[in-house]
Amino acid sequence: MPPPAADLLLDQLAAAQDTPAPVLPTVEQVTGHPARTYAEWVAHHSASFSV
Repeated sequence: MPPPAADLLLDQLAAAQDTPAPVLPTVEQVTGHPARTYAEWVAHHSASFSV
């Protein structure tokens, strides 16, 4: 990647860090169930990570 393009990409990522992405209802619209938090997902899948 040319350095100017990398600089532009990094600048955009840095600027977006202070502005969270909007929360959209897409998951619920598609699945019929509200989205879960990461913590809820981990709790639901904890058995998958046990040895």
